[in-house]
Amino acid sequence: MLQNTREEVIHVASIRLIQVEKLRKSSYNPRIVQDPDRARALAASIREEGVRQPLLVWRNARENVYEVIDGWRRLRAAREAGIKQLPCVILELDEHQLKRAALSIHLTQDDLTPEELVNFIDRLVAEEEFRNIDDVCRYYGLSKEWYYSLRRAVKVRSRLDHDVSGLPVSTLSVIERSKLPTDRKQELIQALAEEPLPREAVKQIVERMEEKPTITAAEAIEEQKAHEPQKIEEGFIEAEGRLTYQIKRVGRTITITAQDPKQPSNRQQLTIPAEDLLIIRRLIQEII
Repeated sequence: MLQNTREEVIHVASIRLIQVEKLRKSSYNPRIVQDPDRARALAASIREEGVRQPLLVWRNARENVYEVIDGWRRLRAAREAGIKQLPCVILELDEHQLKRAALSIHLTQDDLTPEELVNFIDRLVAEEEFRNIDDVCRYYGLSKEWYYSLRRAVKVRSRLDHDVSGLPVSTLSVIERSKLPTDRKQELIQALAEEPLPREAVKQIVERMEEKPTITAAEAIEEQKAHEPQKIEEGFIEAEGRLTYQIKRVGRTITITAQDPKQPSNRQQLTIPAEDLLIIRRLIQEII
């Protein structure tokens, strides 16, 4: 069983193998954005190891197909890899319940971009699933202030007089919600349009600019880049924080080394199977 933010229970059937031609993306799957790099990595992983995590699907009895609520990227990658059937968990919902459950599922994963979230919430109101935005936020346990800051970030592009098409809306959201003055926000957005960085790096840059009003966006970006991972060779990267971290892949194992630059003898190493990387990532996300 899955549980949404209102403690209502969503019943699921057992895992079944379903033919790929019987699967399609649901119109109630809130995901819109497709990251090309992640798509390529996922396709490579599926070609090598198959699909390990079942898709969440809903049976559309009228059209005799299964609509994918969560896992359409896995479905696309599986099709490219020539896989004929996939493990699926069937949600036992009517169409009304499906609309609300689709967003609940993705909110628990914290994997939607602000644009996807804003678009889907607006759709729920437009289709009269809820009376207004306040009702949506109350139902899902979202902060209204947080939601409206995301909506403003989504609209940032249209207000700028320079091209920021390379910036994800999640990056714009981080900047829009910051305490930086408007001119400083514009300066940072323009600098990042020329040299995009990951969202977590942008958070660090914003914090640095908030702490040091005299530092320019370009200077803050350069300081951050000094701590970004550097590729040493194929399958070998390094990054510096308080410690120096190195990650190296050899075959199907990953070796992570942490070393104190002030005490070179203080060195710790961990070797894990490559297929456990997603588990490590989830553990880190949970603890921070």
